[in-house]
Amino acid sequence: DPFDDLIFDGNDFQYHAQLEYDLPWLESSNVVDFGCGEATFYSFLVSHSVDFKSYLGVDFATEGRELANNAKTIQSDAKTALDMVSFEGSAVAVFCNVACYMVDRTLGEIARDNRIESMLFLEPYPGFFWDRSFSNISPKYRYPRQLKRLVEDNGYSAKTNCVHYAISRRFPVWPICYSMLFTRDSINQTPQGN
Repeated sequence: DPFDDLIFDGNDFQYHAQLEYDLPWLESSNVVDFGCGEATFYSFLVSHSVDFKSYLGVDFATEGRELANNAKTIQSDAKTALDMVSFEGSAVAVFCNVACYMVDRTLGEIARDNRIESMLFLEPYPGFFWDRSFSNISPKYRYPRQLKRLVEDNGYSAKTNCVHYAISRRFPVWPICYSMLFTRDSINQTPQGN
């Protein structure tokens, strides 16, 4: 079947694997995973032995739970979560298939939080048949250039930018998703270990 290699589920390891190149940026960091769902990205980090300082998963639709002594999820919207949580040091905000469910204003508020040092996105590419609405929220797909402009307007610079293609019989067919890593302009531009 030519569709065997396609990445359809935004909540599985095959989808998260698109971020393997960016995992060094999460080492020794506080990770805030927006739209964490059942914390599959947390499981992905653990399976790849990423040594993060702490993990906080935030999802308004999933009940919170303790995952480990330095990892938990909470049921909350993004802005309220940032207002009520504390962690030592700065954090990397992670968005796996969730920024498309946030309005520009919410993304801007997260970006302007002084504790957020980096932002890592893995988002569906517009035009692909992802449409999945829930709780009366419909996705707002952004092209990479739109997301880049939005985040850079809030004081960040793009460090990595990659379009991931659906593969059929070893040939790229069409863009399915893209990943982007942004860091604040004022921080060290190279992750430890690289």
